[in-house]
Amino acid sequence: MNITVTLIVQMLVFAIFIWVVMTFIWPIILGAMNEREKKIAAGLAAAEQGQKDLSEAKSRADEVIKEARARAMAIESQAQTRANQIIEEARKAASHEGEKALASAKSQIELESNRARDQLRGQVVSNSGTNYYCLQDHTSDMSNDEPGAGTRRVGYVDLGLMEGDILIELLEDLKREGWSEKAQVIQNLMKERVDHWTKEPYPFGSEMAWDSTGQEEVYAWCKYFDYDDKALVSLNSIIGYMPTLPHWGYNGNARRYWDFLYGGKIRRIERQLHHYGSGLNAIPVLAHYREHPDDEYLLRVGYGGMMGALSNIDQEGFASAAFHSFPSTLKWDPYSGDYGPNFFGHAFNTATYVIKHPEFGWQSFGGNISVTGNWVNVQPLDSFRQRVYLAPLGLWLTLDAGTFERVAVNTKDGVVRVTLSRADAFTPNARLRLRQPARIAAVGIYAPRQRFVNERDAFTIPLGRSTTLVELSHRLHK
Repeated sequence: MNITVTLIVQMLVFAIFIWVVMTFIWPIILGAMNEREKKIAAGLAAAEQGQKDLSEAKSRADEVIKEARARAMAIESQAQTRANQIIEEARKAASHEGEKALASAKSQIELESNRARDQLRGQVVSNSGTNYYCLQDHTSDMSNDEPGAGTRRVGYVDLGLMEGDILIELLEDLKREGWSEKAQVIQNLMKERVDHWTKEPYPFGSEMAWDSTGQEEVYAWCKYFDYDDKALVSLNSIIGYMPTLPHWGYNGNARRYWDFLYGGKIRRIERQLHHYGSGLNAIPVLAHYREHPDDEYLLRVGYGGMMGALSNIDQEGFASAAFHSFPSTLKWDPYSGDYGPNFFGHAFNTATYVIKHPEFGWQSFGGNISVTGNWVNVQPLDSFRQRVYLAPLGLWLTLDAGTFERVAVNTKDGVVRVTLSRADAFTPNARLRLRQPARIAAVGIYAPRQRFVNERDAFTIPLGRSTTLVELSHRLHK
């Protein structure tokens, strides 16, 4: 067969096949492919949408979880706050009940204490009168000073003894009671001692070569018998070892070194802070200041020593012999030792002092002070509130009974207003003494403007349910 014809026939057959395929079969295949493509595209779109929905769902889930956590934390916080409130309310209620119970217990204790004190006072008052105590003191003094078996009954009596000021007060009380004979006996015995002191250059001391125990009595009795030069020797000795420094332990602190050896638990020689020399020797220092109120140095030293005696007492009432100054210790000695003279110095001497400082103006040692117009007002806050010294007037106010609430001074006319505390079961009357140890120019003799009974050198002032006001004025003698 001719190859040409064959090729032509094959070409026709192939063309017919292509036509048939393109006409009838390809559209079917193309449709199927298009359909498949659409399905794939739809699947991809659905997958993308699903992914998007999943992401959105996850985000919403996170938000829900976060919100749930926030709500849970808020609920927990509210619960904790409420629990705290409940606990605080319960604590306050318990505290309130405890305070009520404590207040009730304190009130009951105070009531029982006052009742016991009242009973004790009643027993003392009913069993012993004034004369009894004067006689006891007189007997004690006689025992100290009377010769016995050729010598004095008390050692070192010729050197000056501690707490000698109390004997002067006893002597004055004996005179006020009219016991002239007993008073004269004591005065003669003391004069004998003082005459001996006047012959000595330094008539004070003790068992130690240098001490600070005798100056207080030597000063007092030398002043009593008008040996002012010898009293000044004793005072200068005190000032020599009692400094004024901005330190609680050294301001007004007497020179003491050895008493820890026999009166302390920690036994050694060291500088003792506020041993009894502080309180004891503050007595002559402040006494001399009251005669010389222009010497403010004496007030600073004396008041520091007098207040130093209180620093020995802790919050539980224990009184130490002194403070250990060694840097390795710096604490109070655990023994009371011979603290008694120190406390005597404070009790015998504590007072409120009012001065007008040339630089700082009106000042108060031991009280609160304010100035209103011509009036200087003082509220005594010392431990006794029974002694007030008005330095610009040289006026020494003391109470044998009763306490001061306020004292006011008029700077124009010198009038002094004294406000006394109200009466109580044991103090129906106040007993006010007026002394003027310093002579101040243009200041006369003070006396109450009201009429009060003067007995035993003191004005008896009836007290009432509220405070009592007493006015004092002065009159210059021509």
